[in-house]
Order: sequence, then structure tokens, then C-alpha cells
Amino acid sequence: MEPPPRRLLPERCVIISAFIASGKTWLTLNSKRLDLSGFNILDLDSSVIPKENGQRASNFKELYMAKVRGSIAPNTIILISTHEEIRSALAEEGLPFALVYPLRDLKEEWIKRLELRKSPPGLINIVQKDWSMMLGECEEQGGCSHFMLEKGQYLSYKIGDIIERMIPR
Repeated sequence: MEPPPRRLLPERCVIISAFIASGKTWLTLNSKRLDLSGFNILDLDSSVIPKENGQRASNFKELYMAKVRGSIAPNTIILISTHEEIRSALAEEGLPFALVYPLRDLKEEWIKRLELRKSPPGLINIVQKDWSMMLGECEEQGGCSHFMLEKGQYLSYKIGDIIERMIPR
């Protein structure tokens, strides 16, 4: 089965699917410091999608993808979650995206990041328990460009490389 044709995004538009606690919000708030002032940076936090009985809504993928599609515009960096169904939907639609995630041996660093930002214990437990599976799914994801975070790195360390590789000149 052939992959879908790659869709062209508007000029200077990048979709970045970045792992939890990789610095999406920080990047959004500090874009001017990073010389990203020519971009509109949107952090599409998945937690704003309505929940059903405390769980992700049954139509989570459709709602979140509608937000992603509605955010596609020139001079825009769209920061999104790494939920498997969202990554798969992007690939199925042929939307080019960068996938940013940590190296496998950084589990303890990521747990500390979650604790420092006061993430809910349930979320910390999920990351603790499902770390290998989550990273394995990221490593195996097709239809995207991969960017790995090393010890002490955040999305801001990779943003220049991502823009250079993802935006045609």
C-alpha cells in the first residue's frame, strides 16, 4: 500500500508533534527570545479537548485534528501532542510534520520534568509505566521527520534544525 501523497503546507508553516514535557509551552511564550518573531506559534494543548467522564472523548481525534487543520496558515508553527491517533491521522492525510521525542534512556529526566511542572500523578504514572511503549511508537512512526532530544535538551534546542529541514527554501 502506497503512502498518501504529501500535502503542501502554506509558506513557512510547520507542524511539530512534540513529546510531553519537551517545552512546547515555553517555546510559545519565549518565541521572541529565540528569533521566531516572524512566526505565529500555536500550542494546541490536548487538555482543552472536552473529556467524557474524566477520559478522552470518543471523538478526540476528530476534534483535535479539526483544531490542527484550522490552525494551518502561512508563517505558523503548530505545536501538537504526540498522541498516536493524531500522529497517524497526520500521516494518513499526508500532512508533513516533525516528531520530537527524547532518547529512551532519559526516562528519569522526563519523570523529574513532569514532577517539577506539577503534572497530575496519574499522568506521571502513565509516562512511568508506558515509557518504552510510547517511545517505541514514536520511533516507528512513518510519514514524518524525526528529531531526538538528548540529555538536558528541550524543543527550543531543535527548533532551528526543524525549521531548516521542514520548510522548503
